[in-house]
Amino acid sequence: MCVDTKPLESEFAGREYDRDFLKDLPASTAPCGENGQVHSFVHDGPSFCTPVVVRRGEKMLRENRFCYCDLI
Repeated sequence: MCVDTKPLESEFAGREYDRDFLKDLPASTAPCGENGQVHSFVHDGPSFCTPVVVRRGEKMLRENRFCYCDLI
């Protein structure tokens, strides 16, 4: 998962995309990341036979702007 740290705090990187995540987003941020503020990873859903098991890894800042959270 990656977030653009210009409109969002780096703490959003690696968070579960759930109701609390959406509630905590600033009003100026598109909830689906249409403007590139958030890039997510889908690990479970109705069309999945089984969830993709992942754990959060290291966070890193790249290009002095984008905070990435490794998924392992």
